[in-house]
Amino acid sequence: MKDDTEKKEKRIRSKVQNNSIHKWLDDNAKLMKTEGISIKQLIQIMSTTSFEMYPTKDNLKELIWRPIQVAMFSKVSTTELNTDEIDPILEVFIKNVGQATGHEFTPFPSIEAQIQKQVDAEADREFKKNK
Repeated sequence: MKDDTEKKEKRIRSKVQNNSIHKWLDDNAKLMKTEGISIKQLIQIMSTTSFEMYPTKDNLKELIWRPIQVAMFSKVSTTELNTDEIDPILEVFIKNVGQATGHEFTPFPSIEAQIQKQVDAEADREFKKNK
């Protein structure tokens, strides 16, 4: 059983802490704006210094997917997207990030792809079993 110290360390942030984060971000955003600091400058600083962040689902969504989505369809939330708006966002995302990084993206999940993956795994198991 975990002791109380471990449990306290993993507690989710409090409402006061959450409000403080947002106030701090808001206060500093306003100051930076009055100082003429642009988001472009901040992104350049982050990408050209030793400060490194690695891709996560959340930062890929917030820093790459969402700006493309908003620019193309003026929709902030993915819940607002129509089914025919996803592929164009994917195309822009994959083309630009792929060209810049050389990364080859995995296929977008689909029912057909999931079924094919299961069929391939079963065929592989059978092949290994009969070897």
